[in-house]
Amino acid sequence: MLDDRSLQIIESLLQMSITFRQDLMEQFALTKRQLDYSFDKINDWIKANQYSPIRFINDQVFVDNQTYMFLVKVINNGNEKAINDYILSNQERNNYIYLLLFIYDDYLSADHFVESLDVSKTTFFKDLSELKENIKDYDISIIYDRKKGYSLLGEEHEIRNKMLRIILYYLNVESNRKFLDFFIKQENLLEFQNTLHVILDLSEQQRIKFVENRLIEFVYSFIFLKERFQITFINDNKGIEDLELGEEYTFAKTILEKYDCSTKNTDYLTSLLLGFSVGVKNNSMNNDTVISLVDKLVERFQSISGMEINDKNIMKKQLYFHFLPVYYRLLFHLPVINPLKEQIKKEYNELYLIVSASLKSVEDYFSVKIPDDEIAFITTHFASILSNFNDGDTNRNVAIIVCPNGIGSSMLLYSQLKNLFPEIKFLEPLDNMDAEMIIDQVDLIFTTTSRSHYLKKDKPIFVVNPILSTEDINKLQQEVYSVLRNHTIKYPSYNRIIQVIREYVPDKYISDVTSALSNEFSIDQQKGRTEKDFLQLSDLIQTDYINRNVSVSNKWDAVEKAALPLMESGTINDKYLGKIMETLAVNSSYMVISEGVAMPHAKSDNDVTETCMSLISLRDPVLFGNVDNDPVRYIFCLAIKDSGSHLKAMSTFVQLISNDRFLKVVDSATNKKEIIQFIKDFENN
Repeated sequence: MLDDRSLQIIESLLQMSITFRQDLMEQFALTKRQLDYSFDKINDWIKANQYSPIRFINDQVFVDNQTYMFLVKVINNGNEKAINDYILSNQERNNYIYLLLFIYDDYLSADHFVESLDVSKTTFFKDLSELKENIKDYDISIIYDRKKGYSLLGEEHEIRNKMLRIILYYLNVESNRKFLDFFIKQENLLEFQNTLHVILDLSEQQRIKFVENRLIEFVYSFIFLKERFQITFINDNKGIEDLELGEEYTFAKTILEKYDCSTKNTDYLTSLLLGFSVGVKNNSMNNDTVISLVDKLVERFQSISGMEINDKNIMKKQLYFHFLPVYYRLLFHLPVINPLKEQIKKEYNELYLIVSASLKSVEDYFSVKIPDDEIAFITTHFASILSNFNDGDTNRNVAIIVCPNGIGSSMLLYSQLKNLFPEIKFLEPLDNMDAEMIIDQVDLIFTTTSRSHYLKKDKPIFVVNPILSTEDINKLQQEVYSVLRNHTIKYPSYNRIIQVIREYVPDKYISDVTSALSNEFSIDQQKGRTEKDFLQLSDLIQTDYINRNVSVSNKWDAVEKAALPLMESGTINDKYLGKIMETLAVNSSYMVISEGVAMPHAKSDNDVTETCMSLISLRDPVLFGNVDNDPVRYIFCLAIKDSGSHLKAMSTFVQLISNDRFLKVVDSATNKKEIIQFIKDFENN
């Protein structure tokens, strides 16, 4: 049998769509000679099992399809032994203690924990002390009673949420089901595969559709909750009375009856189903509250971003179905973990900040601060919807995107791939279950997981990250164009160049060189734009566009005087001002974006020669009809020449008007240059 390093190398190969020798050397800190030695052992073992060996062609790793499926099977079969031999880390011991407290209603002594964890009492008490400290943020404590032993004390809602966070962490962040399976086996809970089959059968009977990874989350959560359902949890959140009207309620009740659990838990299990994103069964938008929240979200996004969306109804409909599970998670205070959160905040920073500011009406409705994980999810939906690429004609290779996390999380990838490969016709993304019906009708398959039975199909398969980095794009373009035999595109080998550079360039310069080359090799996803084309706020606001202490008679006069500096500079014309005035007549409150601040703007067409923004402060504030934020004292008139270059500036603007010091500087600065300098300093910091 292979050693641990060889198994780790194989597992790494299965996770990457295109791999080079250098990638593996870096990942495992091996020299070329050491890596070749490991591959010699791996290939000897593969050939002994009657499969084709792994090959290197120009330092790129190639695995035969049949060999690939054999390796997948070996890795999966190895998991059972790994569970039996599993050794808990310090954090896992902490989580194990919590889960044990969560599921047990009987007496729990220190000896119970020592036996389950296979540690000394000293280690147990040390772990227990750490756990007590960790759960303070949830207002949960661990108490000891001579008659009852150890138990959890706190709001049942928070106790359950902590358990759910542990489940979501191991499934989404660590991608390590072994810990959960180890606990289930040790404590003789419901076996995962059997429970999965039962819930799948019941879901088919009740016509409930799950997204694949959400199904896995729900099954694990139910296995642990079943042990806790002897404690009835009364959910008194607003909206709970509507749960009995849906098919999810009947489904939840059926599951509880199947496993002899009290149906008093039906409300809670139904809320969990809705929060775990049960697939939409039809296209009906039947939740008036969600419709209203999405309406306000889109209006505020449009107001803050300065973007005029051509067909808001289509955007609202798409957002409705994405926002539905978010609504239920917020409504029932259910936890969420977005494993791509930091990557989304980095890659889509400007849009993330604007979406975050746009969610104020949603926060007001729930009276909570929306978690960053949720904001990142909603940001990806906005990013995918705002990507408006022309599909062109139909005589092209047809591709499908398969994502076990569901359609929502793959929509951003859908937009990226359409932009990268305009010669390919991409079908709307599907999860594994729906893709099965049409997989034979497509030419190419893109998937976010290598653990897919589609890999045995006689079709090109590309395993990709949900969000593509510059390096991902470089590798993927090579791989796709190689398969398409597109010789008209002269695309040099990025990875081969990097390998050559590594041989001759000192290590301390490698990072800068590879970063620079990545930018040179990448196909722009912003239609040829470079970094300098993404405008800063200080590029929009010029000293000539600032007027302070302006006297006005009403909102009409205020908007006209705010637009006047832009009119005088020739950056906007009368027609553009006329459009702003039309909006002012119909919905002036829409222009008010925060307390005392308005930002009038309109769709530009050909009425704007340069993206710009004016700033005026009023001697006497005026009313715009916005109940929450009137009266208005500061007006920023925005004009946009194109749809994308201003987002960086607007993300800065959103943060700037939330900074208490800025508006004070506007009032107190001795000259306009001080205001501009404050903006530049804010951008730099």
